[in-house]
Amino acid sequence: VKDEVGNRYGKLMVKSFAYTKNGKAYWNCLCDCGKETIALGAGLRSGSIHSCGCLRSYKEYEISAFLDN
Repeated sequence: VKDEVGNRYGKLMVKSFAYTKNGKAYWNCLCDCGKETIALGAGLRSGSIHSCGCLRSYKEYEISAFLDN
């Protein structure tokens, strides 16, 4: 299991390891909106997971990232 603690993926900051299920690692994350969520590590690294769900589309994510910069 690759340690993801402290890594940022989109609006999610990985806070701690959650659990392993079917050989896949899940991580406790804190979203910029303040909500905590559990995310699949592979989904974080591939870019398919970039928020807790507060951003419903990739276009919303792109707009948010542009405004943050």
